[in-house]
Amino acid sequence: TASLEDAATTTTWLISKASTLQSLAATLSKQLGLPEETLQAMLQAKSPASTFVGRSQLMVATLPETVSRNNHPWSVHDITQLLSGSIKDGSKVGIIFCGDSAVDYAAPLTLAVAKAMPLYSQKTNSDAGSKTGDDDTVSTS
Repeated sequence: TASLEDAATTTTWLISKASTLQSLAATLSKQLGLPEETLQAMLQAKSPASTFVGRSQLMVATLPETVSRNNHPWSVHDITQLLSGSIKDGSKVGIIFCGDSAVDYAAPLTLAVAKAMPLYSQKTNSDAGSKTGDDDTVSTS
């Protein structure tokens, strides 16, 4: 497996419940190229915690251990809130979900990430001064 040091300047999010991250700390620290003490300190800090590994930023976010019966087991609303301020246009972001049920909940987790991303626009910055009133119209030929 490649470590974060091999990647270009990106932000990688590691998201899971704290108990899962604690149990996988030794394995994750080896795979991420990060000292285990640093990962443990990030897990003890207020979520989300951040550090740099080479040129890549690593963000560790923990989800609530318990949820009400009406909430999703992975707290998808919390995931959207965590990511919404950090994903910018043109930024390179990787998201790793750790947990036994992450594969079972791939669709809701993917949608939680998608809701946090900026809306797609075909407009370029050079058109910023020449805006007209009909911004949502796209004409094709």
